[in-house]
Amino acid sequence: FDECPPFHADDKYLKDSIDRTIRWAKRGKEAHKNPDTQALFGIVQGAGNKELRKYCLEKLMEIDFPGYSIGGLSVGESKEEMYETLEYLKDIMPDITLHLSTQAGVCNVYGAKLAKRYGFSRVILARETKIADINEICKVIETEVFIQGALCTSLSGHCYFSSFIGGNSGNRGYCKQPCRKEYEYVVGGKTVKKGYLLSLADLSVQEDIITLKNLGVKSFKIEGRMRGKEYVACAILYYKTLLN
Repeated sequence: FDECPPFHADDKYLKDSIDRTIRWAKRGKEAHKNPDTQALFGIVQGAGNKELRKYCLEKLMEIDFPGYSIGGLSVGESKEEMYETLEYLKDIMPDITLHLSTQAGVCNVYGAKLAKRYGFSRVILARETKIADINEICKVIETEVFIQGALCTSLSGHCYFSSFIGGNSGNRGYCKQPCRKEYEYVVGGKTVKKGYLLSLADLSVQEDIITLKNLGVKSFKIEGRMRGKEYVACAILYYKTLLN
C-alpha cells in the first residue's frame, strides 16, 4: 500500500503521506509470508520534492525490499519533471532497475526509445497497443503486456471519471471503475437507452499469449483490481497452463 499525493502538493502533506506509506511498508513486510514465491516492492513517493523522495527511498531501503517502485509519476506533472525525478533517484541508487508504468502511455516504438534513453529497462505498455507496435517495441526494450482483465474506457490509465464522481482518481491508483455500472441515456426527459453503456468487455487474449511470447514479450500482466481472489487464481492457472 502507498498514498499517491498530487504532484504539486505542499511539503507538509507530502511528508505526512510518505510517513504513512513507510508505516504501511513496514507492516506489509512483517506480514509477508511467501518471500520465495511473491515479490514485495516498496513504493517511493514524494511527488516533485527531491529531498522527500530521497528520504522515502532511504527509509524503504532500511526495510530492505527485493525491489522498489517509483510511485506518483504521470499524475499531472510535465514530462520534463517526470524524467528529472527519475534521473535524480537513479543517481541515489545507481543499481536500481527502472520499469516504466502503463501510466506513461507508451504504445509505439518512439515512446520505447525515449524510455530507454532515460534509463528504463522495461516498459509496461498501454492496453490499446497494437500487435504490430508490440513487435517493434520488443526489438528496442524489454516489454510487459496486459493480457487479462478490465479495459479502460479512456486511454489506458488516463481516465478521470472515478475522480470526478467520487474523488478516487485512477491516475493515483484509486479507480473504483464507475464505467462498469449501469446508466441511462436520457433525451428530453425520456430514457432512450439503458444498460452498461460505458463498460467495455474484459481484455482476454487467451491463446494469443503464445503470439505475444513469440514476439519477445518478457512479462504478462493480469488486471485484478476489485476482483475476487478466485478470478485472479483462475486467470493465472489458465495462462500458466497455456505457457507450459
